[in-house]
Amino acid sequence: GVLLLAAIQCGLIMLPLVAFQAYGFLRYCQGEHWGTQPRPWCSSNIPYIYGFVQSHYWNVGFLKYFELKQLPNFALACPMVALSAAGVWSYASHNPARFLTLGFSGSADKLSRAKNEYRNQAFKPGWKEESCHTDTLHRQQANEAGHLRNRRSSEKSNSNVETATKENGTAADALILHGNRFCIGFHSSGVLVYVYQWAFMACVGIFAMNVQVTTRFLASCPPVYWFAAHVCRWHEPAGTLVWLYFVGYTAL
Repeated sequence: GVLLLAAIQCGLIMLPLVAFQAYGFLRYCQGEHWGTQPRPWCSSNIPYIYGFVQSHYWNVGFLKYFELKQLPNFALACPMVALSAAGVWSYASHNPARFLTLGFSGSADKLSRAKNEYRNQAFKPGWKEESCHTDTLHRQQANEAGHLRNRRSSEKSNSNVETATKENGTAADALILHGNRFCIGFHSSGVLVYVYQWAFMACVGIFAMNVQVTTRFLASCPPVYWFAAHVCRWHEPAGTLVWLYFVGYTAL
């Protein structure tokens, strides 16, 4: 059932693109708009009008922009590319096993169990969800946690920290309960799929697009802002540089 639902959802996402290509093929390859000589893309194994227009008129293609005369455009895109590379690397290096196994390393299940364990906290007065910097937990604290413990609302001190960790007892992928605040950080498993998308979009922007549009292309990716907020909150002076870049880019 899940796979069928996923297939239907993917099909609905792809439907506008397929419909647009079919319309282009019927209009320019089957009609009389170009006389007796169809356009070159009509004879391709997979007729793709969008790719032809991008390549023929705008010189878009793999490594086509890697020229000396394009150095100013690469410089323009450099801050966003650097931020993206740092964000993907930060997430991947935080838990390499999770990143390299598409999240199937088991940590996601443990986090899900931890969240269910504390789900009832959401109905307590004063509860709020916020981003946490899990790296600030003392390593010994995380090792002492070791496994989930069933703590309920009887906790009276906000200084108590319960950590749901991986089997190795580290804080690498922890959900943390600070008193009555349930926290999910940038490095949590729920962000994984967005980081994959971010990495893919960054690679496309650098290697296969007009690189000067990379900044606004990546600006549509949510984890750009999640990571920027993470850096501004927990890492100085890098956070100041990120803040100045966004303000300066907006102003210019």
